Amino acid sequence: MKKERIESLDFIRGVSALLIVLYHTLFIFQSNAVLNCFPVKAIFPNGDWSVTVVSVFFMLSGASLYYNYPKLGLKDLKAFYFKRWKSLFPAFLLVWFYNYFLNVVVNKDFFYGAEPKYLLLSLIGMDGYFHYLHDNYYFAGEWFLGAIIILYLLYPIVLKLFEKPLVRYITTGVITVAFFWLMVFNPFLMNKAWNPITCLFTFWFGMIWMENREFFHRYWRMEALCITPLLALLFFPHGMDPTTCMVLASLFAYPFMDVISGYIFKVKVFKKFILLTGALSYEIFLVHHTLLYDAMNIIVQNNTYHVNAKTELAFVLLILIPIYFYAKALSLLIKAFFNTALWRKIEGFFVK
Repeated sequence: MKKERIESLDFIRGVSALLIVLYHTLFIFQSNAVLNCFPVKAIFPNGDWSVTVVSVFFMLSGASLYYNYPKLGLKDLKAFYFKRWKSLFPAFLLVWFYNYFLNVVVNKDFFYGAEPKYLLLSLIGMDGYFHYLHDNYYFAGEWFLGAIIILYLLYPIVLKLFEKPLVRYITTGVITVAFFWLMVFNPFLMNKAWNPITCLFTFWFGMIWMENREFFHRYWRMEALCITPLLALLFFPHGMDPTTCMVLASLFAYPFMDVISGYIFKVKVFKKFILLTGALSYEIFLVHHTLLYDAMNIIVQNNTYHVNAKTELAFVLLILIPIYFYAKALSLLIKAFFNTALWRKIEGFFVK
C-alpha cells in the first residue's frame, strides 16, 4: 500500500535546497568581493550556517528513510540498496562524466587532475568526501554525497538498533556522547561536520522525530518554541565551537520548519515553488556549484563588482533561472533513461 505523502517533508526538502543554493551563492561571490551590499552574509556570528542546513538534510534523510522503510529483512536488502543507488548515481554520473570530458578536451589528457587510481573515487561517488586528503577528479556532489552514501549503507544496521526501545535509548546515548566527544577532541584530519559520527547524529534524530511525529504534532507549540534556541545558536555570539553550534541548531531548525510548513503552504504560489524545488533538490544540488563558479568568472572578467543592494538581489534571483533550467533538464534526461527497455531489464533483476 502506498504511503501517505507528508507535505512537511517536501517543504523541508525544498526550503533546505534553496538555502544551500543561497549559501553557496553568497559564499562564492562574497569571497571574491561581490554581493557585499547584500543584506544576508554567508557567515553568521557563530559559524557557517550551511552546516545547519546540511544537517537538516541529514535529519530529513533519516526521517524519510524510516517512514518508507520502518522494517527491512534480508530479502529486502537487494531492492533497498538498488533503489538508493538509483536515487543517487545515474544523475551524479551523468553530471560527472560531462564535466570530466570537458576537462579532458581542454587539458588534452585523460589523467590531467590526479593519478588515474583516483578516478575510482568518482565512480563510487566519494571524490568530494575525500577531496581534503588529496587532489582527485571531483566535480559534483561535494562531501554531502559521500556522507549520504555512507548513511544509506549503514541504514539496515542503524534500523536494527532503532527497533527495540531499550536498544534505541542506549544507542541514542552512545551516538550523543560520541558526537560531543568528537566536537571537543576531534583526533581526525576530516572536518568535524563531515565526520560520519556527526552525520549519523542528525540522521538518527531525524528517525526519532519521525517515530514521535504524532506526539510533536499534538503539542505543536513545542515545535514552535524551537525558534528561540535556534535564533540564539545562529545569531547571538557565545563562544561555542562553530560546528557544534551549527549542528545543534539543526535539531531546532527541523521541527520549526515542520510546524511552519502548513502555514506557508497555504499560499499557493509559495507551495508550488517549494514543491518544485523539493522535486528537483538533488539535481539542483548537482549542477548549481559549477554554474555559480561560471557566473563568478564572468563577473571577475568584466570587473562588475560595485553595485547596490537592489541590483545584487536581482542578480541572486536571476541566477536561479539557469540553475533550475539545468536541474530540470537533468531530471528529464534521467527519467527518459529510466523509461528505456535496458533500464527496465536492469531494474527487474533487483526489484521484483
